[in-house]
Amino acid sequence: FPSHDKVMIRSLSRVGGGNFLSLTQKLVSGGSTPPPDPIEISGAQTGTLAAGVYHVTGDLLVETGTSWTISAGCEFYFMDDYEIYCQGQVQCVGESGNRITFQMHPEATATQWGGFACSTRNELLNGDTAPDTGAEYKWLYCDFYDAKKLADLSAARSLKRGGAIMTYNADYIEIDNCTFDGCEARDNGGTIYLQLLNTSTRIISNCTISNSNCISGAGGAIAAAEASYTLTNVSFSNCTAPVFQYIVTGK
Repeated sequence: FPSHDKVMIRSLSRVGGGNFLSLTQKLVSGGSTPPPDPIEISGAQTGTLAAGVYHVTGDLLVETGTSWTISAGCEFYFMDDYEIYCQGQVQCVGESGNRITFQMHPEATATQWGGFACSTRNELLNGDTAPDTGAEYKWLYCDFYDAKKLADLSAARSLKRGGAIMTYNADYIEIDNCTFDGCEARDNGGTIYLQLLNTSTRIISNCTISNSNCISGAGGAIAAAEASYTLTNVSFSNCTAPVFQYIVTGK
């Protein structure tokens, strides 16, 4: 196999109290064999999404003034280069041994999905304007594979920053016990990009970021602008960028 298609065995299986996690063997970069009986999902989302297997068949949107909670045990398989736009609040609350996964379907027409784009500044997402009010975002015990923001900027696409997670104008951000593999961005922050609200709380802890790339900006793994954050017990491997291989923070 080419180096990027090698078999990778992950220690993500679970038994006992939760469902068996199918992502024990990632056959190629960007996908694994999904379990049967998926539920198709696209468009506006709100409320609480129950544990299950979901085929993402279009962009997902959390609209202004709404919230979406993703439960432990959710598995997302993206069928094309779709993004999750969050103008409202989103919380992905996985658990130890019952994680949330985001990855490409092995039969998808693309090799990457667009990650999360979270902003209460709607013009950054779709050209509209909105008040500058913050929101809360959480990703706990989540696994991200092949999330990339590479498309040209247009009214239908977010900024090309933070392959897996891009946040702008947030009151509270928590990213804990997450793994990121194969993420990439054309601009700053190959995996994570944070911007604005210096008084907000941003916590990134107990995470692993590997094979992350920033093509033309800074921060192969993480970039922050006009923002400060707390980084605790985060490991990096094989991260690349023209400037600052791992992290960069700017005012």
